[in-house]
Amino acid sequence: MDDNMLYGEHRHTIDAKKRLFLPSEFRTPLGSEVVIGRSTDKCITVYSMEAWKKQEEKINSLPPIKAKEVRRWIYGSSKKTEVDAQGRIAIPQNLCDYAELEKNIVTIGVGDYAEIWSETVYNEMTASLSASNIENTLIELGM
Repeated sequence: MDDNMLYGEHRHTIDAKKRLFLPSEFRTPLGSEVVIGRSTDKCITVYSMEAWKKQEEKINSLPPIKAKEVRRWIYGSSKKTEVDAQGRIAIPQNLCDYAELEKNIVTIGVGDYAEIWSETVYNEMTASLSASNIENTLIELGM
């Protein structure tokens, strides 16, 4: 396993000030400054600065006319933020509203970034997944 990759599912809570603890094993790969933003799924993405720069390169290489809405969606909701000494990040209210973050949340590692989900929304999403659909997708992708 690559030490810079993020893996696993972690359940915890968000406090009244909209701060949440990043899982301890995520803190080193993510670093002390991260970029958070809206996903096309109903969750929040968390990128290390290194992973974010790679994402920006991909976004900026898209044809400008076709990518206008993509840029608005991604850049318009993204925010650079620091991980505090306790390993917490603050989530802006607009992102909490978008992802329906209230009290119980799930943070998952998705390789080079993390996702933050409302526990309710995450449970609904995972309940709709099927192993056979995932297997078929893997076969289509040649894996």
